[in-house]
Parts: sequence; C-alpha cells; structure tokens
Amino acid sequence: MDRFDFEEQIRELLGHLYDHAALETHALTGVLKVPSGHPGSRGEYVRQAVLEAIERLKPVGREPSQGAPEWRPYLILYKRYVDGLSPQELSEYLSLGDRQLRRDHSRAVQALAGLLWDAWQVQENAGEPQKAGPKGAQTFEIHPERLDLKSLVQGVVSTMERRAVQEGIDLRLFISENMDAVMADRIVLRQIMISLLSYAFRLQSNGKVGMDVLDMGEQVEIHLRAALEDGWSDHVDEEQDALLKSARYWSEQQSAGLEVFFPRRTQAGEARLVLALPRGLRPVILVVDDQAPTLRMYQRYLSRYAFDVVGVSDPTQVLALARKLRPQLITLDVMMPHVDGWELLQALQADGFTSQIPVVVCSAWEEPELARSLGAAYFLKKPITQRDLLAVLEQLDLLPS
Repeated sequence: MDRFDFEEQIRELLGHLYDHAALETHALTGVLKVPSGHPGSRGEYVRQAVLEAIERLKPVGREPSQGAPEWRPYLILYKRYVDGLSPQELSEYLSLGDRQLRRDHSRAVQALAGLLWDAWQVQENAGEPQKAGPKGAQTFEIHPERLDLKSLVQGVVSTMERRAVQEGIDLRLFISENMDAVMADRIVLRQIMISLLSYAFRLQSNGKVGMDVLDMGEQVEIHLRAALEDGWSDHVDEEQDALLKSARYWSEQQSAGLEVFFPRRTQAGEARLVLALPRGLRPVILVVDDQAPTLRMYQRYLSRYAFDVVGVSDPTQVLALARKLRPQLITLDVMMPHVDGWELLQALQADGFTSQIPVVVCSAWEEPELARSLGAAYFLKKPITQRDLLAVLEQLDLLPS
C-alpha cells in the first residue's frame, strides 16, 4: 500500500469511526498489525489510534481559537468525526465557505494520515528489511481470486453511502443482470473503486454521481459519471490527481484498464471514469508452494497462454481455494515447512469437490511412484523447466490446439 492509498483509506475510515461492524471489516483494519497485548479488537485499536492522532494535531500551549488557521486541522477533524457535526454545521462553526472548508478538510486528513503513516510504518517494519514499492512504500502482494462483482460493488457503495449523505451527494447504482465473476484482488479492487468514487465526489457539481456496472462481453466495465460546471479544471487539486494516479497504478497491477473522459477544460459537461476488468472465466492453475519465485516462474512459463496462475503459500487454505476456484490443474510442492504435502495430496483426493482436479506433484526428490500411488496425475522433478510443464498441460489437453 503506498502513501496515497493509505491517505484515502484514512479518509474513508473516518466516516466509520464509531460504526463497529464497518470498522472491524474495513480494508485498512485487515492489513494492520495489532500490538501484542492489546486488550480490544482490531477495530478498537484502529479507532483509538486515530483518536490519539487527532489529539496530536491540537496546537500545544495555545488557547483554542475557531478563527486561527493553526487550529483548523484539529477542530475540523474533532468536530466532524468526534462531535459529529455536519459539513454545514462545521462550516458555520468555523465561519468558512464550502470551498475553503473542503480544502482545509483535505489538508487536515492529509496531516492525520501523515501521523498515522509514520506510526504504523515504524510498527510494521520494526526489525524487518525495507521493501521497495511505489514511492518508497511497502509493496502490497496481489492475490487474485474469483470475485462476485455484484456483491463487491454493493459493499463498496454501502461503505461510501454515509460519506455521500454527509456531503449531500445522491449516489446512484446500476448493475447489469446476471453479472459474472471477475478475477482480481479483493482489497485492491475495493480500494480502486473507493478512490474513483472519492474522485468523482470531489469533481461533481450537481450533487449526483452515477455508478454503472456493465456487461461488455469479454470484460466488465464500471462507469462513474459526474457532472462538471464551467471552469471545472480550476478546482482540481493535487490530492485529486493523487487519487487518480493511485487508482491507475493499482489498476495496472491487476491487468485492469482505467480510462478517464473529460469535457473541454473550460466547458461544463460530464466526466466519465471507466474501469475495465477481465472476467474471471479463464482456466485457473493453482500453484501450491511456499516460495514466491516459484509462482512467478509458473506465470512466466505460461504468459503466452490464457491461464490465471494463482499462488497459495498457506497449506491450510488450499482446500477452500480449490473448491472456490475449481482450477484446471493444481501443482503441489510436497517439501513445505511444517506441512506434509503428501497428506495434503490425500486430502485433495478425498474431498468430493476437488478429487477430480488433476494434481502435479513437484519435488526435488525422485518419487514419481509414490506420487501416483497417492493420486497425483503427474510427477515433475525440480528444477522444473517450461518444456516439462507444457508437456504435462498438453497431456491433460489443457493447451490450445
């Protein structure tokens, strides 16, 4: 997760600070590490950390002043999210116009996110080597899975509804009937949609944002629509550009396309953001291996073919994932720490949902007879070559003719 994503997560999380269910299931809550010994839940830890960070924005040694610029970040966040003032009430309390309040609110959230970023980065990375990532942040490992897009979109809209109400925005959703699954990382796709909705919220000029999920044949498209007023380009700030840049980056990581259509910069019209997602209909190969380079090797070997190569390193997740994805093939490394791969092979064979999925055992040990006796379709000795893998796929009639 990079800095821009983190800031937008904080912005979205603030609207659910006292909504226990939403807080416990929030994407940010799911990826943060809770200190050992913390007495409460993950959501309670996040809420307390946010409240403490808001207090740190209070100017030290100065009397509270509604008109003082140095007090605005604290007062905006405290009055808005702790006392629960509406945007209109907050505007009147601080004697600020709507546009100035929006700008100061963005700066306040940015300051809060900066404090939390520093605190949580230190905690998460203590004693660990830094990993390279976008803008120097930690890399976020993508875990594609087949997703029910309809329920995912409805969940995102439900998450954003409170913010829409607070900002006086009518968020309208349309979803094509019989929407198929897509292949994507759940957390990342949610964040892309939240970022794009936030961008549309800031752009709109008539209190309306439309979201259409459309079946386009080979792909699914999510269209966001927002009406723009004359001179709209003058109101686009760096934070809005950061939202769009972040959404573009994560879309590329998921093989999704993102296009933005604007009217001419000096004219009113409608902005349209189009996110194109690949369908989750390509055959899946499930790679069970505790080494990330192995997954990348398989993805490289099969890059010319229409497969979704999905990796899983936690053996306890294999059965559930195999049932969910229904892969055309499972490659199984039997030499994993703390796990007997042979027992996992037997479990796959004994399960009614997975017993018909061919399993290729991959091992540095020469044990083809044992693999076959336990139900494996094929055995490949490590190191595995592309030729070996393609030969197995050809034998299973999985390669295009």
